[in-house]
Amino acid sequence: MNFIKFFNRGLLNLLFPFHCAGCGERLSPIGEGSLFFCRSCISEISSFHKVPIKPGTYAACKYEGIVKEAIHRLKYGKKRFLAQSLGRILTNFYRENLDPEWGQRINLIVPVPLHRARERERGFNQAELLAVAMSNTLNLPLSSNNLIRIRNTPSQTLISKAERLKNLKGAFRIRRPQYFSKKNLLLVDDVYTTGATTDECRKVLKKAGSKKVLILTLAK
Repeated sequence: MNFIKFFNRGLLNLLFPFHCAGCGERLSPIGEGSLFFCRSCISEISSFHKVPIKPGTYAACKYEGIVKEAIHRLKYGKKRFLAQSLGRILTNFYRENLDPEWGQRINLIVPVPLHRARERERGFNQAELLAVAMSNTLNLPLSSNNLIRIRNTPSQTLISKAERLKNLKGAFRIRRPQYFSKKNLLLVDDVYTTGATTDECRKVLKKAGSKKVLILTLAK
């Protein structure tokens, strides 16, 4: 099975060479590295200090260097394939740091939603792509359409935390609260800035009766 996988990757790489999403170096046709990152870049990502933010909220990497570049390529360059490699980083962080420490089984993985207009404009929700990658690897159920964004808030990038909180009040809704009731949830997003978005999502999820809400973002 692995031979077939490597053969197919090698053949495809000969026809359409893969290049590292971090440094641009051509990747080995036999599948070295981690999907779309070379060994050197993966090593650099892995060497980042883990970033504890506050109880129940974690980030796997710092928002800099290779990780920042890959997130930009995913979101704005529409390189959806990068979600597989970035999702693997999240999965590894979860397995190594949160699964044994938290000590409670996650029932559902929930991506932070985009408003339908924003998602239609971009063509995808990057948080959902990361959550799908984690769900497939960890074999945990995914809920991508129960927590929804009902207000298309302005960009949060250049405003204060107080303004973000005001923007986000009432921005999220749950379609079927009973589906989240008494469940442990893993809320996934790409970048943590002030935490206003994930905190507001957590409030809505807790109000719906969720037992625990663990927040994991790719970068801070």
